[in-house]
Amino acid sequence: MKDSNKFILSFLFLLTMTFISCENEPVDPDFLVEVPSACDKPSLFTVSSIIAGNSVRIDWDKTSGNAWEIQYGIAGFELGTGTTVNFSISSNTIGGLVEGTAYQFYIRTRCIDNTLQ
Repeated sequence: MKDSNKFILSFLFLLTMTFISCENEPVDPDFLVEVPSACDKPSLFTVSSIIAGNSVRIDWDKTSGNAWEIQYGIAGFELGTGTTVNFSISSNTIGGLVEGTAYQFYIRTRCIDNTLQ
């Protein structure tokens, strides 16, 4: 009976040590980095001030896809009623704006299956 108790205690000790050692394992930082898919929502979206009186420079993190749709209009416009422009990785300006007018800009990724993010 004493030997079976020692065996059970030894087993429980090893089981406990196994769980403790797993919690203290170092984490590989590569597993914590989230790689964007080809259809993630765009991030880091910025719009410059008006350039040359009628254009703005649009910038965003282009790792979210290969094509994007930007909708813009005079500040306060209802989404869906603005001007829509399609962009590729090399596109980055919108022209035809009026200096001194406040505009709003929205961006979304055009996915391969033609859905939007």
